[in-house]
Amino acid sequence: MPGSEKNRQFILEFYKAINGIQKTKTSLAHFISDQKLTTHLLFLEQLFPKFRLIPEEITTEQDRVIVRAKLIGKHTGEVEGIAPTHKNVNTVFATGYRIEKNKIVDHWFITDQIELIKQLGLATLLDEILQHNPDF
Repeated sequence: MPGSEKNRQFILEFYKAINGIQKTKTSLAHFISDQKLTTHLLFLEQLFPKFRLIPEEITTEQDRVIVRAKLIGKHTGEVEGIAPTHKNVNTVFATGYRIEKNKIVDHWFITDQIELIKQLGLATLLDEILQHNPDF
């Protein structure tokens, strides 16, 4: 199987393996050597325990995989003083991965953070932050 298709299948396997379960450093280490990605996913796990990532579009080229997907979860975790809202979230994001030897070694992602804040019902908190930090 050519490298691009192999990497596409790897990402699909990764998403399938972590969906709906508690993510840990150990479970993520099977797929990831990029520490920043591990840290980011563990942070999301604190906010939205057992969240799911649903791929909607995947593009591959050599060692690169670009995914447009949805994050689906429920905000039941407290992080950095933000109490759980117990609201469901369903937000889109795009991420790029670089794969080497069946591991994600680098990544980037973009998401509409304002939409996520609105879904959590925290828009008034955002307004307060912007009032005190106009350069935010």
